[in-house]
Amino acid sequence: MEDHLSMTFEEVSKMATGFPGVTEEISYGAPSFRVGKAMLARLREDEVFVLKCDPSERDGLIAAQPDTFFLTDHYAKHPYVLVNLESADPDQMRTLIERAWKMVAPKSFTEPD
Repeated sequence: MEDHLSMTFEEVSKMATGFPGVTEEISYGAPSFRVGKAMLARLREDEVFVLKCDPSERDGLIAAQPDTFFLTDHYAKHPYVLVNLESADPDQMRTLIERAWKMVAPKSFTEPD
């Protein structure tokens, strides 16, 4: 991946709300994205995006791209990864948002008829 990539909250918002059933709400005083009551992602301070993520995949993301993906103690026991939007790759983010959506969306949204 190229260095010096960057994304804005508006860009990830457009990606997230492009999936069926995703709504934008306020959670902990910040914009968040949900499918029903299940949280897909939310904005944290300083252009950090909290994204639902399988813990086994999360470890690989953090190891491969520590400037982009990281954890805090608060999220260590939860299925989320923190993303520094200032160094996020748009194509990779679209893929990760889709995977997060599949984790929380009803099967009627994610499986073909």
